[in-house]
Amino acid sequence: MGTILRQINSYQKRILLKKVKTEDDMKKINRIVLGLVLLAATVSGCAIGSGKTEVVKPTLGQELMELKNARESGAISEKEYEELKEKLKKSYN
Repeated sequence: MGTILRQINSYQKRILLKKVKTEDDMKKINRIVLGLVLLAATVSGCAIGSGKTEVVKPTLGQELMELKNARESGAISEKEYEELKEKLKKSYN
């Protein structure tokens, strides 16, 4: 009878130790997951910034150069070039 109780007691100890190991492992995993979530939130917050998108408008000079290149390449006629050039100049005033 004593041997059986010792065996049961030993078995219970092994189960208890295994349970404690599993709980410790779960705590470690939870800490790692929490750390990764916080890291991801921090990094994504930096990437998102203020949420504002800045639109960079080309300068009048840049647009006139593109217009000139279009005329020289034959994409637009001389008449179209002159009309578009005047519209551009007015839009920047």
